[in-house]
Parts: sequence; C-alpha cells; structure tokens
Amino acid sequence: MIQVTASVKNGALTPDQEVEYANELSKLEGKTVTVYIVPNEVRTSKQNNYYWGTLIYLIHQDLVAKGWRANDIDTFEYDGNLTKRHVHMYMRYKFLQVDILNEQNAEITRTGIASTSELTPKQFGEYIDSIRQWAIEYLDLNIPDPNETV
Repeated sequence: MIQVTASVKNGALTPDQEVEYANELSKLEGKTVTVYIVPNEVRTSKQNNYYWGTLIYLIHQDLVAKGWRANDIDTFEYDGNLTKRHVHMYMRYKFLQVDILNEQNAEITRTGIASTSELTPKQFGEYIDSIRQWAIEYLDLNIPDPNETV
C-alpha cells in the first residue's frame, strides 16, 4: 500500500514526496490497483501560530531559564544552546510516536514519530492539550489555552 499526500493542481496530482512516490509506485508495475482520494485536513494557521508563538515559545523560555541545554533533550547530545526546534522535536518524540506495521505479517516492525504537518485539526488540538498538561505537571508551567491568547 502506498499512502501519499499530494496537491491537486490543474486537474493533476502532484505528490509532496515525488521521489518516494515514484519509487513506491514502480514496485507495483503491471498490477491492478485501487486508488482512493480523500481531502486532507491539516492544522489551521491559528493552531500553528499558537503552537510556535505561544506553546513552544513559552516552554523554550522556561527551559532556558532553568538552565537546560540542547543535550538535555537532544539524543545527539549536541552541547549547545537549546532552540525552539529542539523543543519541537522533543515534544514530537514524547507525544507523537507511532507504531509502524509490516504490511505482510501485520507485526510492528519499528516505532516512528509522526509529523505535526500531517495531523488533522482535531489531532493537532489533542497534541497541544497533551503538551500543555505535560508542561503543568513536569515544568509547573501553566500555558494559556489557545482561546485565551490574543
């Protein structure tokens, strides 16, 4: 099975990951396939602005004030300044791990990390709620609700 995100432009599909799509599609050469096209809901710009401008920003500021460095949350142990990107990657690691199944035997082959850009608005809202709860419990940091921010 191939699952791909794409844009529709001038009546044609343009895959977001063209090389991967072409490689996976070539494996099905000569086979009859069924294609489902489903509109993809993605997080809203308001959610994205809240995520980066409030949630990640406030967690980053709090961790820096507490003396955290990049190697405190980065598995590559880079001993540099903690950035908002480090915080974003850490939140993804904590809350967006997914099991990846082997399609032939339906067994879990590995664990991956979902991309926030592929989350629906509902899933992204749940992700935000999980991070806010974690911030309260582990950092004693109460981040305003998205509806409370300007």
